[in-house]
This record gives sequence, C-alpha cells and structure tokens, in this order.
Amino acid sequence: MSIKKKTNSFHIADLQKLPIDQLIGILETYKTTSDQPILLLERILNPLLERCRTIQSLGLWYLNLSRAMETLSWGEIQRLRLAKQLGNKLTGIIYVLDEPTIGLDNAEIKKVISAINTLKEMGNSIVVVEHNEEFITSSDWVTEIGPGSGDFGGDVIFNGSYEDFLKSDCLTAQYIRGEKKVHIKFDHKIKDHIITIRGAQKHNLDLPKVDITLGAFTIITGPSGAGKTTLLHHTLFRFLESRQKYVQGFVRMHMLRKGLNRSDIVGGQLIKRAEFEKVEEEAMDAFYKELNVDGIVGRENVQNVIYVDQTSIGKTPRSCPATFIWIFDNIRKIYASSNDAKMLGLKEGHFSFNSKKGACTECEGYGQKKIELQFLPDTYVPCSLCKGKRYKSEVLGIKWNGKTISDILQMYVHEAYAFFNEIGFIQDELKLMCDIGLGYLKMGQPAQTLSGGESQRLKLVRHLLKQYKGHTIYFLDEPTVGLIPEDIQKLLLVLKQFLDRGDTILMIEHDQSLLQFADKVITLKNGKSV
Repeated sequence: MSIKKKTNSFHIADLQKLPIDQLIGILETYKTTSDQPILLLERILNPLLERCRTIQSLGLWYLNLSRAMETLSWGEIQRLRLAKQLGNKLTGIIYVLDEPTIGLDNAEIKKVISAINTLKEMGNSIVVVEHNEEFITSSDWVTEIGPGSGDFGGDVIFNGSYEDFLKSDCLTAQYIRGEKKVHIKFDHKIKDHIITIRGAQKHNLDLPKVDITLGAFTIITGPSGAGKTTLLHHTLFRFLESRQKYVQGFVRMHMLRKGLNRSDIVGGQLIKRAEFEKVEEEAMDAFYKELNVDGIVGRENVQNVIYVDQTSIGKTPRSCPATFIWIFDNIRKIYASSNDAKMLGLKEGHFSFNSKKGACTECEGYGQKKIELQFLPDTYVPCSLCKGKRYKSEVLGIKWNGKTISDILQMYVHEAYAFFNEIGFIQDELKLMCDIGLGYLKMGQPAQTLSGGESQRLKLVRHLLKQYKGHTIYFLDEPTVGLIPEDIQKLLLVLKQFLDRGDTILMIEHDQSLLQFADKVITLKNGKSV
C-alpha cells in the first residue's frame, strides 16, 4: 500500500503509530464498511487481525507497530516472539522461555499461560525457566535445580510431575504448600514529609495527584503499559536528580543571551538575586512542561536519589564484587602491612591487579587473554605467564594466613567471611553479601558473568556500606526477578536495613510476597490510579 493511499482517513504511517487495540478497532470497522471485494479483504485483513489479537491477548495492547525494538523490555520481546510463534501455527517444536513473567501482573501471567497452553495443544513442547507460583502450578512437569546458587547448584533436586512435586520436600514445594512463607517485621518510623506530584500527564499518565511518603516503603504496581516506569523513573526520579542541572543550564543560557561570554559565566559572574529568581522560575516552568506535570513539591526534604538498576557493575574482567564494594582496598592494606611485603618494599598499589606495579606484565592484570575469532564471539583463555592469577611472581610470594592475594580473589564470599574472622570490619562487609544471598559468588568473579539480579543486589550492598548525608530515596525496578521465595526473604532483610536508617524505598514490583509488606501500594492501570 502506498503511504499516500488513504484507509478510512488513515494512511499507513498513521496506522503504524496506533496502539494495537485501536488498530484492531479500525481494521474491523474497515472490514465491515469497505466496498473492496470481500475475498481480497479477508485474505489481507484476517491474518493481520489474528496477529494483532494474539498480541493483544498477551497484554501488549499498548504497543504500536512502529515502536523501536531497542525501547522494548525483555519481557515484551519474549511475548512478541511468543505471539509470532502462535501465528506461525507450527507443530513439533520445542520452545524455551526464560522468565516470561518479568514485568507482568497476575492477570497478564494468566494470559501468557493460556498462550503457552495453546502452543502445547498445537503439538509443541514448552520448557520454561520460571519461579512464579502461578506458572509452576499450571505446569505438567517440574524440574528443580539446586541445592544452592552458582557453583553450589547444578544438581537435579526433583524431576517429575507437578502432583509428585507438590508432595516432595523441595524448597519451592514447601512454599507452594504454605509450610514456609516469606515473612519479615518492619518497625521503621515513617516521616511526616511528603513529596507530591500534581497533574502527571507524561505519555499515558493521567494522575491529578500522587503522594510519596518519605521514610516509607512504597510499591508501584499494575499491568504492562500502565505508566509505572513513566511515573517512577521518567517523572519523579528525573525531577529529583536533574532539577538542579536543568536550572543551572537554563540560567547559563540566559546569561549567554545577555551577551556574556563563556569565561565570564565559568568565572562566576553573578546576576542580581531578583533576576536570578525570575529566571529560576522560568526554568522550573520549562522543566515541568518537559516532564509534563503541573508541579512537584517537597523536594527540599531529599538530599540523595539513587536508582538501583540491573545493569552490569562493569564491562571488563577488571570489575568484580570485591572491588565494587570497596572491600578489596582494605584487603590490600592487610597484605601491604605484612613483614614480607615491607621487606620487599611492596605497597598497597602492588596488590592491585589494576596497577602496573603488581599486575602480570603479560595479561596486565586481567588473568586471561582475549582471543578474537573472525566469525565467532571473542573468547578468553587463561594467561600463559601468571596462569590466571593476575599478579607478578613477587606479589604472589606474599602470603597472609597461608593465602596469597590471588587466592583471596578465588574464594567464595562465604569462604572469605570465615577466613577474615579476626578482621571485624571486613567480616561485617562480607556478612552483608551473605545476608542478601550472594555468598556463592567468588570475590574476583568477572562482572560480565554476573546476572542482572546479582548486579542489582551488589549495588544494594554498596549503598548500605556508604553513609550518605541527608535523606536518601532508593528507586528499584523489579528486584525480585530471578529470585525464589527464600532469596526474596533475604532481599527484604536488606531493604529493612535501609528503612531502619530512615531512608525511602520506591519500587516497581508485582510479586505478592513483597506487596504485603509495603507501607503503601500505588496501583496504576491505563495511566490512572485505581
């Protein structure tokens, strides 16, 4: 169809920009009112409508056909792929899905289960990696892997029908039967201060007023496309984090328009207070317009805003848990203070694999060499000189309690916790990692091998170890992704420590085991509070 060809006053570009549910309505209307031959209409429109209805049934009604793939979440991409396979009507296929419930509420999870059952009825096999109880209870066959995480897992704990699984002693089965429950007692003190968002209209939001209580645990929940991320991240977080920078930039542009040059502005030449206040007010009006809100008040009670996401803690093998939470600095000091290190003139820098002083000269402290393959992904092999130990031989000759600095990096966190039992401040930091369920990680495990959930929990530990001045708001997005109930219990214990410090937690979440502990739950649907 030519882009200039009109269809009921919509050209093809208009149709591509419409949400799926609106597109279905327009196509159905055109099908019944068009004067085109009915066979032609059915041949073109029926498959299109069927695909659109499948996407709609999977809870993706709000997407439009021109939406860029890089703007979609992993859960949305998985469901689009599922819709495609439903439309292909293939049989004899094995489908593998990884956490398809990410970002979905209970109603949407039921839709995904229904779609999977449709694929099964078509003669296909579906393997799902999932922790959601609704998914597990709907399955025909359950395999539980364990008993621990990381290197302490990998064993088949159970493999059989759901009926037999429910009778087993598996940890997950105990939670499903109700014998074990996620439980915690919050006793933090909620503050009297409130941040109020008025007239939030960005994207699909239609919220006259939203109150966020400081010192409280607030969860924002709702179906896909409800506006949760728009409210939490694109509106409130952006306002709190970027307000000062936005105003400063606006004032500088005002001064440039007055004829001042860059050196005058950088040098600190001031404008009169009355003029500054007027320009600041204009800047805030422009910022509110950009955020599409009428106003946000109460920011003066917040000094720090931190978004704890699931992005990697680093992009190279140089980044690892020990360096990320700063504990390795103290460990290097211990080795540098030993008599053997002092005799050789080795300082703290020699025990850093990121420093040329002590890092292996062949691999430069990576412990491995990258092999570039022309038609395949790059691969890594252990360094031939240091054998993966990262350090020069003289550094590896220094031992503390029988272990080299490289041995420490090869320890699991729970092993390091026991090893440093005489060093209280190091043990306290390692205990936090164990408490949040990361005791199975290696101290020097490369960052790119960590999952999004592991990276997010490491960031929580890092922020717990850092003392911030003033009130802090933590923003979290689906922190329970990939967690079993036992791990959710550990996550809650860590969140409790933030709340006990008087901090505020704002979270997007759907897991019922977390919602029950929130001080306030804001439920959104189609951009409105329900």
